[in-house]
Amino acid sequence: MQIYLVEGHTGEWGDYRRWNVRAFLRRQDAECLVAHLNKIGNVGVKGLDCAKRQDVQRQLSLAGDPEAHTDYTGTRYFVSELELI
Repeated sequence: MQIYLVEGHTGEWGDYRRWNVRAFLRRQDAECLVAHLNKIGNVGVKGLDCAKRQDVQRQLSLAGDPEAHTDYTGTRYFVSELELI
């Protein structure tokens, strides 16, 4: 049986972060959450000040990622497929 893990990514090089958000039994559910979070998190935060980045982080948290991180590179989400043993 496969499970579908939604992962968050932000930063680059030594500042890179990756974290697990949620797991789903259906790929469609995971992809739906990824699409929703990517609309919020990948808005070009490069020019945003700290307060506006925190607002994006708060929006991500309310949308389903309570551990969201943001920085100048934006926040991106992906689906990974894992075998449930």
